[in-house]
Amino acid sequence: MSCCYAAPSQALERPKPEPGRCTYYLGDVLFDDDPRLTAARRARQQLAYGGNGIAHPQGRARTGWRVQRDIVLGLNVPGYARCGR
Repeated sequence: MSCCYAAPSQALERPKPEPGRCTYYLGDVLFDDDPRLTAARRARQQLAYGGNGIAHPQGRARTGWRVQRDIVLGLNVPGYARCGR
């Protein structure tokens, strides 16, 4: 999944569920360069809903930052396979 920028009005829209599936939440988005991101937290991210949420910021403070967070629908979501039946 590739995405870039969501306008504020888009960010407030109610999300639409994946067709034929249940609703679930995604794991956190964490930043790879955060000094408070411990090894234990990194390991837990491997089990986050939707996949590893550790993002790699690119850019500069003066011009802005960009982050891409890839999502694998249903990954690590308990009961995901059953809710589509």
